[in-house]
Amino acid sequence: MDNTILIVDDDPAIGKLLSRVALTNGFKADIAGSGEEMLQKVRMNTYALILLDLNLGDTDGLSLLKRLRAKGDSTPVIIESGRDGEDDAIEGLNLGAQDYVTKPFNAVLLGGKMKATIRRASIKSGNGETIKCGPFLLDRSNMRFYKNADELFLSAKELILLQIFITHPGKIYSKSELYEAVWGDEVVNDMSLIVYINHLRSKIEENPKKPQYLKTAWGLGYVFEGESPI
Repeated sequence: MDNTILIVDDDPAIGKLLSRVALTNGFKADIAGSGEEMLQKVRMNTYALILLDLNLGDTDGLSLLKRLRAKGDSTPVIIESGRDGEDDAIEGLNLGAQDYVTKPFNAVLLGGKMKATIRRASIKSGNGETIKCGPFLLDRSNMRFYKNADELFLSAKELILLQIFITHPGKIYSKSELYEAVWGDEVVNDMSLIVYINHLRSKIEENPKKPQYLKTAWGLGYVFEGESPI
């Protein structure tokens, strides 16, 4: 079932909608209507991605995600939430989720996120639970970032961006590639991307106006300069 997305949602109508999104984007779909059913299915099958609702009748999605990662299951997870704000999303990323979407969804955006998350997960880089690149360290067991042993407190999208950059230092990412990877859409909104790049620089650079690591490749995009990850 390597090309199958497991949809975990206790609302049958939403489950059918998400199944159609998966099928439209070339994936198969399997549905679990409860947390217990999800745990049974992941014990028996391998999935390309789990789309996990945070509000389930028998439990909550964050508890399920924690149990999943505690068992060593590294299946990519996108959190699905109707809650306002990014607090739950950031907690989910810290527990090992790869991305999040909020209700109501944009089907095209969600399909892009599915593809981007699965594509990123297929890229093999580094060994074990950590990736080190220059002064930066990513602990993949809980999605925490450090610079010179000091933890960096990042937003959900900043977490995704920095993971992409430190995993492939020296690679120039076009704006469309970054926008698709983070927002799940190839349509580039220059201002949104610039805002997040500037926020990220303000947290990782000594002098954000003269970045040492996250640099602009004029006319091409952005590049992260650092030692190869180990």
